[in-house]
Amino acid sequence: MDESGGVSENFLKYFMKFVEGARKLKSVLVDRDEEIDTIACAFLTGTNVLLIGEPGTGKSLVVNEFAKLVGMGPENGYFHYLLTKYTEPSEILGPIDIKSLREGKYEVITKNKLPEASLVFLDEVFNANSAILNSLLTLINEKKLILGNMYKNMDDLICVYGASNHVPQDPLLLAFFDRFPIRLLVKHVEPSVENYKKLLQKEINIEVSDKVEPILKRKESISFAKEFNRLVTTKIEEMIDNDFLKSVFNSVKYLKSGAEIFISDRNLKHIVKMIVAYSMLRSEKTSVVPNKSDIIFVLTKIWNNEEQKDEIERFLVR
Repeated sequence: MDESGGVSENFLKYFMKFVEGARKLKSVLVDRDEEIDTIACAFLTGTNVLLIGEPGTGKSLVVNEFAKLVGMGPENGYFHYLLTKYTEPSEILGPIDIKSLREGKYEVITKNKLPEASLVFLDEVFNANSAILNSLLTLINEKKLILGNMYKNMDDLICVYGASNHVPQDPLLLAFFDRFPIRLLVKHVEPSVENYKKLLQKEINIEVSDKVEPILKRKESISFAKEFNRLVTTKIEEMIDNDFLKSVFNSVKYLKSGAEIFISDRNLKHIVKMIVAYSMLRSEKTSVVPNKSDIIFVLTKIWNNEEQKDEIERFLVR
């Protein structure tokens, strides 16, 4: 395969714009390189990510700024909502169209709501009630939503980001937790005078003027993400018998059996896709072969609780 990885010039142009945009975002947000790389790879592979961290760690800020980067906003394909146990389905799916109802038709007004989104961020996602969670399970599993008596296909939904202050303990929430294959622990910035200085300066810059400029328009970002995902799938098919994938499979096998970390079969595909995507972003090349650092980057984000994260790291770096 050549240096370009056998892709079109147009794809390469978008790829380098994306790489440059991610680099710019890292310069704007303090001590958030890992978070940016993770949500960027998730966007390019259609992988859902759960951000876990205390209040005030900037979980929402990272996702909101990334949405701007890919040309999306509240009225242009980005849906961001803080969920509570009192949240009604109409708040996220849209209100019933009263005019249509009077005519005997059940329709929902979905403008600027989740059904029209390409990028979704659900804050405090585990606080939602069962009605919301059931709707979201269908969305995440099938990229479909039940609206009244009809299904809506969400073909342009790229991925869903969720956020929570803690890992859910309720067994009833574990099925939903598993729909986020990647779990990202977001901590406060490393304490230092220099970091606090940078944090204050950059927070003020973001507040005073939008520092994050879109690298692509919404439709371009959707098209690029889908094409990137197809490229990753092709690469995995080509590598199915090589040593890299054997190493990934052996690591997953150990984590499941030796470390007793639950990894559902459905999530293996997302794990491998994330590894391949990260290797491409890290190297800024589409023809690169993943290495051990790429495996470590992703597998340290498949824990079921925070204690397991340290155990995974010890195993992978041995």
